[in-house]
Amino acid sequence: MEVAKRNTRECLICTESTTVAHLGMDMCRACSVFYRRYQSRVNRFVCRIGGKCTGKKIVNCKRCRLDQIESRLSNCISADTVVSVASTSQAASALLSSCPIQLPLLERLKAAYRTMSYARLTGEIYARTDIPHPLRISLEEGPFFPGSLETMTLGIRILLSTSLNFGAEMFPDFADLREDDKWTIVVNFLYRFRHFEGCYRSNVHFKSDDDKNFSSYAGWVTPELNRDIWKPASPSGDASGALKYLERRDMFKHLRDMRQAVARFAPCHEEFLAIMVLMFFDELHNVDAIIPIGAIYRATVLRELHAFYRDALKMENYAARMGELMILMQVFDKQRDFKENFEALRLFNVVPADNFIYTLQKE
Repeated sequence: MEVAKRNTRECLICTESTTVAHLGMDMCRACSVFYRRYQSRVNRFVCRIGGKCTGKKIVNCKRCRLDQIESRLSNCISADTVVSVASTSQAASALLSSCPIQLPLLERLKAAYRTMSYARLTGEIYARTDIPHPLRISLEEGPFFPGSLETMTLGIRILLSTSLNFGAEMFPDFADLREDDKWTIVVNFLYRFRHFEGCYRSNVHFKSDDDKNFSSYAGWVTPELNRDIWKPASPSGDASGALKYLERRDMFKHLRDMRQAVARFAPCHEEFLAIMVLMFFDELHNVDAIIPIGAIYRATVLRELHAFYRDALKMENYAARMGELMILMQVFDKQRDFKENFEALRLFNVVPADNFIYTLQKE
């Protein structure tokens, strides 16, 4: 009883007792779930007493509760830690290749992700008419090209296919799952990882252009190009209405915000791969067969990330960095927005009823 009491802390948001830290600080599970669910809708809520809710009363005010969480999260992030990781990531990677630090999962992930990426790149390039010589194709140089609805659809098909193979190659337990469970994992992974990876890679390849973003592995899109992408799927299609809808949704502002979030965190490649695994085995899965498998691999990659920070980067206090990594993942919970956009585009009849992405989001 004394041990349990000593490990009990007060939630910094609602003051309820908690024995587990969430999002990198003393926050109860209820507040962390609340934040994940409503963080993107903070501006829709208004406090009736001018933002002065405190203590247990804060639970009844969504605006104050969200504001308090975001304030606490921003205060717990160390800018010095971000700079430290960004400036030492290359040295750490070199150190890992020459020292006996054991990070078996992360090391295998490097090879598996590179193989997956090359399959996606070549698959998209070879579907084009202007195919370059094989010697002119590389992960570093592409070639990358202006995207379209067709290239985005193809890119998503290939990402799902390679994700199934990635899961089978990397995680032995994945191969034993039922096909429906495998599909649940990779589709859920698609909605989060596609945007995260796109922002991560756009910050590398299009560093000087905040409005140029990857829409597939090889295809990119800009606001100007976006005006030409959406064409009527039939004579009754309303392309101008679809474009006005997307402009009201401010899609490219959201992309800029996500890119800036990734740029602020500045993940090294090991952190990128760790996030990839965490997104692959998202803790939101509620399928009984997936939960224990996901817990094992999430715990494994977090354990190796701890070792990476401690032994490769020589960081003594990396709790804030870990907390920020977890927060960054929540930025990419865009499944609902993605589905709403494609439902609207279908209503404007610029996306055909048999489009793969549209049928996917209807599942």
